[in-house]
Amino acid sequence: MSTASPALKMSEPTQLSSPEAPDGGRCSLVAELNRLPWTHPEHFATASKCGIFFRERYESTGKLHDIARAVYYGRYVVAHKDGTLPKIQLMLSLNKRFTHDHNEIFLHESMSLLNDVYDAGDLRKVLSHAGDANLVMCLAQTQKLHYFYMGSSKKAPVDLDSRLSADREHHSAMPFEVRLSRAKDISPGVDVNSPDAKRADRLWLWSQQYKVEDEEDFHSSLGYLMEAEKLVDIYCPSFCHIYHSIVGLLRESYLSTLKLERLDQAIAYAQKATEAKVASPAQRAIFLSDLGLHCKLRYDRKARPQDLETALSAHREAVRLYPTRDSSKAVLLDQLSNSLHSCYLSTRKSAMWLKSHDPAIEHLKEAVLYGRESVEIERKSFNLVNLAQKLDQLFDATGDIEEEYINEAADLASEAAKLKDLSPDEQGPVLQTLGRIFARKYHKSPSYILLQKDRDSSDIEFALQALLMCAKSPVIQPLERIRAARAAGVILYDLRRYEDAWDCLREAVQNIPSASAVHFDREGQQYIISQLSGLGSEACSAGLTAGAPPLKALFVLEQARGILTTNLRGGSGELDDLKCKAPNLYEEFRNFQQQVMRPSEQQVQLVDPLDLSQKPWTDPRMRAIEKLDGVVKLIRETVPGFCDFLTTLEPHHITELSDEDYITVLNTSIFRTDAIVLKRGLVDVIPFYGLLPISINGHRSQMVERIAKPLLKSIHNQRIEPHVRNHYLTRLLKFAWDSIVAPICSRLGLKEHNPTPDCPFAPRVLWIPTGIFAQIPLHAAGDYSSGNLTDSATARMTSSYIASFRMLQHVRSRSRGIQTAGNKGVVVSTASKSWASLPKGIRKYFLPSADVEAAGVTDAARFIQWVQMPRAVKAQLLDVLPSCNYLHVDSHAETDADDPSRSHLILLDETSTESEPVIARLSVKEISSTVADKSILAFLAACSTAYGSVLELLDEGLQIGNAFQLAGFPHVIASLWRAYDFVCPTLAREFYQFLNNHTDEHGGIGNDTIAWALHHAVSTLKEEYLDEPLIWAPFIHLGPMSKEVDWAEWGMNEFRKEILSSKAVGGGAARPGDAADGGAA
Repeated sequence: MSTASPALKMSEPTQLSSPEAPDGGRCSLVAELNRLPWTHPEHFATASKCGIFFRERYESTGKLHDIARAVYYGRYVVAHKDGTLPKIQLMLSLNKRFTHDHNEIFLHESMSLLNDVYDAGDLRKVLSHAGDANLVMCLAQTQKLHYFYMGSSKKAPVDLDSRLSADREHHSAMPFEVRLSRAKDISPGVDVNSPDAKRADRLWLWSQQYKVEDEEDFHSSLGYLMEAEKLVDIYCPSFCHIYHSIVGLLRESYLSTLKLERLDQAIAYAQKATEAKVASPAQRAIFLSDLGLHCKLRYDRKARPQDLETALSAHREAVRLYPTRDSSKAVLLDQLSNSLHSCYLSTRKSAMWLKSHDPAIEHLKEAVLYGRESVEIERKSFNLVNLAQKLDQLFDATGDIEEEYINEAADLASEAAKLKDLSPDEQGPVLQTLGRIFARKYHKSPSYILLQKDRDSSDIEFALQALLMCAKSPVIQPLERIRAARAAGVILYDLRRYEDAWDCLREAVQNIPSASAVHFDREGQQYIISQLSGLGSEACSAGLTAGAPPLKALFVLEQARGILTTNLRGGSGELDDLKCKAPNLYEEFRNFQQQVMRPSEQQVQLVDPLDLSQKPWTDPRMRAIEKLDGVVKLIRETVPGFCDFLTTLEPHHITELSDEDYITVLNTSIFRTDAIVLKRGLVDVIPFYGLLPISINGHRSQMVERIAKPLLKSIHNQRIEPHVRNHYLTRLLKFAWDSIVAPICSRLGLKEHNPTPDCPFAPRVLWIPTGIFAQIPLHAAGDYSSGNLTDSATARMTSSYIASFRMLQHVRSRSRGIQTAGNKGVVVSTASKSWASLPKGIRKYFLPSADVEAAGVTDAARFIQWVQMPRAVKAQLLDVLPSCNYLHVDSHAETDADDPSRSHLILLDETSTESEPVIARLSVKEISSTVADKSILAFLAACSTAYGSVLELLDEGLQIGNAFQLAGFPHVIASLWRAYDFVCPTLAREFYQFLNNHTDEHGGIGNDTIAWALHHAVSTLKEEYLDEPLIWAPFIHLGPMSKEVDWAEWGMNEFRKEILSSKAVGGGAARPGDAADGGAA
């Protein structure tokens, strides 16, 4: 330690001089401290005693100046003495100072000292000695205060005393040394004579004070449990409760975050827990139950048959082993019943394909059997509701023959609703089940089927009351409220109460961001959004039927789409304008935005959970989000004209986006199917009466999905011969033309285009598809049965696609001024000179014709200054993306059937060599987090870059092509399915030659030129391969358009007159929903 004089003056401050002792005398410690020079060996020890004295006196007086003096002396000692004990004394004083007036500065200082203790590695040493309870208590107190005051998200002070009851439930109000002394009582099997077991149980007890809602607490608790796990084996009595706690902690964390890695960890530990040698039959049954429960949870997410098989086997064995008929036995029976129910749902899918329901119904009947046994033991809300749901489905599966099933289900649901002290987590499922069962009871009653006017409406009104009560409850989770509102909206629509249905579904849509925002992890958000697939389309359809203005219905549809992809992106030129007006704030915004959007696995470096000396992990993105919010607030307050920066898309924004463009939104739902057409502020609704949904046994079904889904499945099945897939694709294109595109062309007056000097190219149409429409090649729709080219979309229009209005707002801002943006281009190709000699497993990642295509691209587009990247190294590509204008990627791509945000381009790693290539994957997450400010066009000559692998997430635009648009490329050429290697060089050459021949006087290109170039290239392929649409139909253009088009040339004058004279501008459209119960019109 330095011998220089401390910076802090040793004399007592005036206001702290001559403190009095509690008994009225003067404090001798302060006088003694003033006599000792700072170099004296006892100087700092005496200063520490002064701090302790004033802290203890504060306990009796409660006066601020006492605890302030304690903090003063504590800070002085810590500033000049190393070690843990001075920090502990200061932490205790700071905690008291914080509790006096809730000034969070002192709590933050205390937490900083706590982190220093973790960093110093003293925690392991302290925990090894039971006598150092003072330090342990200080650590517990500091972290508990930090949690209760700050919470997981709260910033306002809370009354600590009011939280003691909740704290007690989690074992953290009990003093730590008391919990240690009760170790025998808490775990009777502890061998207290074993030092390792004793230490393991102390670690286990210490882990119990944390709350899994907070990520830091989760890692802290898990760290202690992992340390305890090192000290036990399958023969140790402590093995059981330690492993059970680990599994439970991971499960609770998964349920709050929906992170699959937590669930995988829980399954691994649950599997190991079943190996315990000292477990009783009851304990072994609980471990098997844990294993089955977590495998069932993973099956619900991933639908892997092996998980369901493991769950069913584990639950059967757990029920067999558990010795007594008590509440735990009821839970085990209910879990077995749930697994059998999942088997029913899984078997039903294949059984329906085989036209046989017998195997599925047997599973369901067995599930009902075990559910009834569970209810006989203990009647709780969870097993009553679960049994009611299974009886409801059994009633439906048996063709409504056994009416006692639905009556018993209604009785059980009613009983569950009458139970006292239902928690908010229980209220949601109970009310939803109650509503759905009484709705089915109403719809399936003979009076409803035979004579609707005589039906009793009491059941349906009761169902609506239950669902609406759930939807409007402030204590029920947002996801449950949305589900209830959605179910109520469907019932109201069936009752032809269209306005009420519209209000109900619209409110459900408005709550979607709240439901998804609960989970910070993108994977959890994707799961939540997938559960609500189609809700926006249903709300839009209900609004149109109810007579709402089409723009308002369209706005509600837009609110439910693109939540995951565009919520952090700027709108309509905002970022470009900000870059000009406030470049420093623009750079700050971009920097924090990039940190927030960066995938967590790239940024998170988890501490070693077995090393308790390290600090708990904190997600760095949390701080980035706070800073991003601060920058956005600063922009709104200080930059003129930016008070609405990054606000939500409003209806008037949609009108502005349609000022020049000709936009066609295709919406299909369980109610109806429509095209909503916008042009220059005019709106028209084109209902497709031939695509009305059908109702089978009370279940609504989309006609478009029923027709297109099996055809699309066959088209994407690489095991089917190409000529057979071409046959299916031809049928799909004919269906799309006859049912969708031809009626739109007829309504809009679009006829076969004949090039003229004034209008050399076919008029442009921008498609915004929803749901299954996003997988249908609308641009290639046509009747090609007799070689006819006139009745097709390519003969009448130039098609482009965009994921949503939010995406359109983003790419339009990026497309401004592309004529003068620059002509720097990069060609990325996965070529290999030794392709033939590569191993077969690696060879598939390379393209033998990549060199030919790269040469053709550079030769065709002479106006671009190309840079060749023949090795396609991922790191190099990420480096050049921000500065290049044109990007041509010739590689393979793969879609992820489980998580579309993991779909990726296949490139090479930096360590790759010609003889030993190493594959690197550039995912949607990584692409979308890149900032490409100077970009114009990305041509992706790769497979399925516009294909959405998860039907429930199609509205989110998580395809590779859309990721490049999010990165900043306003125009992207992508493919809907596999792009044939021999075709891509021809397509690319024709495309770039067209661009080269249609540059302006400055050597730049316009937005429309790119779409026309692809239209020309595809038409060239189409002439040669007309009977093989698999070859020419997958390529699409993603991007905006800007060219003013003469309406007379389109034959649109009559269309304008029709719109202006109709009610479509201000009112609703026809109500085709009335025909939904009888099938297609």
